[in-house]
Amino acid sequence: MARRFQFRLRTLLLAVVPVALIVLPLGHWVRLRPPAPERVPVTGTVTLDGVPLEGAYVSFGPIESVPPNGAGITFVPVGMWARALKTDVAGKFKLESDCRPGSCAVFISKYEKREGAPPGAEYLSVIPERYSDLDVPCLSAKVTRVGPNDFTFNLTTP
Repeated sequence: MARRFQFRLRTLLLAVVPVALIVLPLGHWVRLRPPAPERVPVTGTVTLDGVPLEGAYVSFGPIESVPPNGAGITFVPVGMWARALKTDVAGKFKLESDCRPGSCAVFISKYEKREGAPPGAEYLSVIPERYSDLDVPCLSAKVTRVGPNDFTFNLTTP
């Protein structure tokens, strides 16, 4: 004759409590995670002295805060930056990862390899260094949630 199952305290302690100790904190952690930051598409054009700039790298970095004296800007982690691979022949770019809405510092760089240059100096900047200076960015853009987020950057040589 089969025994009837009887609820016992030991059953509760050995089966139910360990499962509850694992599942409850996990469910609590899942609910408390902040949502991923909203991102929007960004496109644009880069020119140098009025001519489309082909092969330039474009990066947008969200600005956290600007110190009162204006000497430098504090950025969020680099993982939050949005980058374009390269501008095309018409100087156009599309960020490969969408950008967070808000005020962004913009960095543009383009380097060309010099043949026969000494090690460490093989690459020469084609555009003025001020456009890629991480300490004091000279370009900015206001990325909005509703768009259009299509920017034109007209770079000039001195």
